[in-house]
Amino acid sequence: MTDNETKLTALYQQMEALAKKLDELNPEETKVEDIDNMIALLEDVEAKCEYIRLAENNR
Repeated sequence: MTDNETKLTALYQQMEALAKKLDELNPEETKVEDIDNMIALLEDVEAKCEYIRLAENNR
């Protein structure tokens, strides 16, 4: 497995964990801070995906 494949696998696992958290959310108990944390996680994953994409394009 290449380094980028390893990174993509890790990102996929992060997205799966985030999707699970979203499914388990109780709207009655969810705080704004919880939503902010999830948005930050999504932005982090997006940035990592962009980094990997650029690395692949520069090969």
